[in-house]
Amino acid sequence: MLDLAQPDERIVEFLVGVAHSDTGFIAATGSGPRAVAIVAATAAALCGEDIPAALAGPDIAFLRGLTAPAVEALREVLLAIETDRPSAVTEELRILAP
Repeated sequence: MLDLAQPDERIVEFLVGVAHSDTGFIAATGSGPRAVAIVAATAAALCGEDIPAALAGPDIAFLRGLTAPAVEALREVLLAIETDRPSAVTEELRILAP
């Protein structure tokens, strides 16, 4: 479980490792914006993009433009987002819908 309350540097280090492994992970947050950020940062890690930049400022257009195979790869790595605020997180994640 990756706690998204950790400093960005720790999350980046984790994502660098997980992008080159064959295991997925579950993220935990009560923040909608942080949930979107982990989606963006995970995609960046898988695509060889700037992970810290994606974590700090998710590129929504880039995420919406991911191909179906890229989305599937993302789902195989970021397995779930655990939260104690499902409504807030779900609402924020809706921004990613095409």
